[in-house]
Amino acid sequence: MSRNNLYHAVVTALLLASITVYAQTSQPPSREQVQANLLEAFDTNGNGQLDDTELQAARDQARSRALEQFDADGDGVVSEGERQAARDQARARALEQLDADGDGVVSEGERQAVRDQARSRALEQFDADGDGVVSQQEREAARQRLRDTGGNRRFRRGKNGGGS
Repeated sequence: MSRNNLYHAVVTALLLASITVYAQTSQPPSREQVQANLLEAFDTNGNGQLDDTELQAARDQARSRALEQFDADGDGVVSEGERQAARDQARARALEQLDADGDGVVSEGERQAVRDQARSRALEQFDADGDGVVSQQEREAARQRLRDTGGNRRFRRGKNGGGS
């Protein structure tokens, strides 16, 4: 499988896995939950980070899962048609979750409801004193926490570069 196909397979597998978790729990897993799950599954040396070898193991497992889920013809390659089918399935699941009135369109009101849920989760996560407002001090603590966990990335890479 080419590097580009592998990338698409991993992204698609992770997207569908996230949507499946979201569909089952009605709440997406937090960044910390995803990071903890990755570390629990792949941090074999217990240092709290994924090094190159551990990242490769995660990629290999994601590839295997992607092939299991999306390689409909069993040829060992997720073709463009199979990727498109996976994207269509993910969109349908997302629409099902977000389209509260079932009209086939995510309206501005439905988008606002998602934003309100995200705000509530952010308050739960970052409003340490529970006053309903994330203060400057709490924002700074949240930023530091994001820096400590690698910002927008799901996990920090090992000191030896952990590459993709």
